[in-house]
Amino acid sequence: MNGELDERVFGAIIRSMLDIARNSENQTWFLEKEDFTSGEFTEDDWQRFLGDVAWVASQHPTLRIESIIEIPAPDWRDAPDYAAAFYGKFLGLFDEEPCTAPTEEAPPGSWQTRKHRQMSGFRGLPFPLTLIYIRNP
Repeated sequence: MNGELDERVFGAIIRSMLDIARNSENQTWFLEKEDFTSGEFTEDDWQRFLGDVAWVASQHPTLRIESIIEIPAPDWRDAPDYAAAFYGKFLGLFDEEPCTAPTEEAPPGSWQTRKHRQMSGFRGLPFPLTLIYIRNP
């Protein structure tokens, strides 16, 4: 899944973390417990966040959401250190992965976009690829 999500449909936590991630050179971003105790986010924001993450997971069952957004505990107060962690592919959900300059240009009208040129192997195809082997008896 690349860039299929519209940030406007998500709650305050997702939008805030997306803003932080866009303006950071890091590849991991944390939602701290202090963000709740300071009043930056509310319990309603947390519940909306859990719903947002569950919705993304249900809409894209092959996406391992826990490898993109880690939630250590269902209640932020029970989390051992941080309320949630967002990893590098988080930006990719919104088509925000940093791009480097392409080494070669695709011909005009080609299916290759800048994002696909950066990927190697079959992962760069703009469609799912299934290989089927049919054995003749």
